[in-house]
Amino acid sequence: MFLPLQIIPYSIILYYFTTFFSNNYNSLNMPIPTNSKSNQVKITVIGAAGGIGQSLSLLLRTSLQNNNDNQLHLALFDVNMKVLNGVHADLSHVNTNMKLSLHDNLRDSLVDSNLVIIPAGVPRKPGMTRDDLFNINAGIIKGIAQELNTIDSTPFVLLISNPVNSLLPVLQSVLNDVYLGRCFGITELDLVRASTFVNGFMDNSASSSNEMPYVPVIGGHSGDTILPVLSNCSFNNSTFSAYDLISDDVAIKKLVHRIQYGGDEVVQAKDGMGSATLSMAYSAFLVAKKFVQLLTNQVSSIDGIFYIPLTTKDWNSPLVDNAQSVLPLVQNVPFFSIKCTVNSKGISQIDPTLVQNLNNYERESLLPTALNQLQANIDTGLTFASK
Repeated sequence: MFLPLQIIPYSIILYYFTTFFSNNYNSLNMPIPTNSKSNQVKITVIGAAGGIGQSLSLLLRTSLQNNNDNQLHLALFDVNMKVLNGVHADLSHVNTNMKLSLHDNLRDSLVDSNLVIIPAGVPRKPGMTRDDLFNINAGIIKGIAQELNTIDSTPFVLLISNPVNSLLPVLQSVLNDVYLGRCFGITELDLVRASTFVNGFMDNSASSSNEMPYVPVIGGHSGDTILPVLSNCSFNNSTFSAYDLISDDVAIKKLVHRIQYGGDEVVQAKDGMGSATLSMAYSAFLVAKKFVQLLTNQVSSIDGIFYIPLTTKDWNSPLVDNAQSVLPLVQNVPFFSIKCTVNSKGISQIDPTLVQNLNNYERESLLPTALNQLQANIDTGLTFASK
C-alpha cells in the first residue's frame, strides 16, 4: 500500500491500520462461518491496492491454472478502499473463472483463507531511515498476525513486505505455534535477478529452448545478506559454475554486488518515484503458483528457496529433523533463506546441500558477512515482537 507519507504522519498510518484491524470487533465473539465449499481454495492478498499488490492480483487473476475440482477465490484487502474499489472493478472485468471479492475488514478477508500473501506496508521514501521503515511495517505485520490468530483455518502465509529479514521474525513470533512451518519470506526476486544477470554471460545461441539458468540464492533478502550461489547453477538439466564463465575476479564481485543491490538499479531508474514493483509481483506470483498447485492437490509437495525459520519458537531447537545439520553451518541463526520441501502440513524437510557445497569464496567471504548482518536483522524483529 503506497500511502502519501509526505502528507500523512507515520503515527496516523499505524492508527489507520489499527482501526481497520479492530472493526467489527464484536464478531470475534461470534461463531466463525465455515466455508460452504470445502473444495474452494481462497487466496487473500493483503495490500492489494499497492504497486506490488495490484500487479500480483492481476497475475493471480489471469494466470493460475484451475481444475474442475477446485474453485479459486481471490480476496482483496487494503486500507485504501478508494483505490481498492477501482482495482476490484478493473479485475472483475477480466474473463477468468475465479471468484473475486474485496474487503474493508481484514478479518473478513482472512476467514477460510488457504493462502495469505502480504505485500502490505509502505515503501522507503526520501528522508526515511531504515528504522522508520521497520517500525511502520513491523506494526502492520504484527497487527496482521494478531488477526490471523483469531481465525479457525491455518493458511500458508507468504510475506513480501520489507524488510523481510526482520519482519518474518515479527510475524512468526506473534503467530500461534500452529503456524510454525507455514510462514515464508519471499526471496524469489533474488533468484530471478540472478538468473537474468548470469544469462547475460552465457552463449545460448545454439539452444532451441527458452530456458533460463537457475541460480540459487540463499541467506537473507537485503544487501550483503543475499548470497548468490554462483558455484552451483544449472541449465538444461546440467549443473555448472558461473565462476567458469567469468574468470575475472572483479567481474564476479560486480555480478554478486548487482544481484545483492539490484533493487537500487530500479529505484534509480524510476528516479525515486517507485521501486521494483513489477519484478517483485512476478517473483511472488511464481511462488504463489507453487502453493496453489499444492493446495489444489496437483502435487503432493513443492520445493523452493524461501526465507524460513530453522528453529521452533525457542529460537534454538531445530524446526525439523534435518535442520539440525543446517544450523551449525549458518552460526545457528534462527532464520535463513534455504531450499526446503513443503507439503500440506508445512515445511517437511530442509536441504543443507547448497550451504555444504559453497566454494571457498562463498564460504569464507560472502557467508560470514551475510550471517553477521542477518543475525542483527533477526534480533531487531524479535525485540520488536517481544514488546
